[in-house]
Amino acid sequence: MENQSRTRNSFIHQTKNSNIVLFGEVLADAFPDKTVLGGAPFNVARHLKAFGQTPVLISRLGDDALGHEVMDVITQSGMETLGIQCSQKYPTGRVQVKIDGKTNHFEILPEQAYDYIHPAVVRMTTLSASPSLVYFGTLAQRQPVSARALKSMLRSTDAAKFLDINLRAPWYDEATIQYSLQYANIVKLNNEELDVLTKLLNLTSQEPASRVTELIQRFDLEQIIVTCGENGSWQIGKTGKKLKPS
Repeated sequence: MENQSRTRNSFIHQTKNSNIVLFGEVLADAFPDKTVLGGAPFNVARHLKAFGQTPVLISRLGDDALGHEVMDVITQSGMETLGIQCSQKYPTGRVQVKIDGKTNHFEILPEQAYDYIHPAVVRMTTLSASPSLVYFGTLAQRQPVSARALKSMLRSTDAAKFLDINLRAPWYDEATIQYSLQYANIVKLNNEELDVLTKLLNLTSQEPASRVTELIQRFDLEQIIVTCGENGSWQIGKTGKKLKPS
């Protein structure tokens, strides 16, 4: 599939002071003593708003106390609410956190509201927002309904597409990753996820930078960003050369 290629500089220019549509999960990490709101698209949207951007978050919440709390946070931050759907059947997304000594175990619960984002509503929201950039991940594609909604969004806009790979076992597969990479212009993943993609996609290169370059060439990507926890991050562009942080 042909990607909408953009240079890094034009990507930065076109996203300034423009609508950015973010698709995916809104959930809460449920610790024994507290609940922490999160989900990558939700967190990124809040940061974008804080930096003066115009994020339009597309997700689905349950008609429950947690969903109402999320809506309060969204409205109080001044974020647009036109992309937020409400489910009477499914609960707002939750991750059950179990603490074993010094280790936290995260169980991403199935059958959550963000698994059932309505495709037709997503298309109308995207067309209305007319975004310069769309952001999406892999977790919200685990159920067919939301997967169809994402496809509707990706096909309804020529905006640059930022894929935030977020692999959480058992909620991913090769087909989802392949499809997502085919639509992406820019990809972000961590070094552990790069190892997973190396096995799933049968990458032949040995060095991380060479594997990233192989991904860029195979899927006609513009740029890949690899995060390394406390060791920072690095990125490679279409030419195969490492890019300096902007």
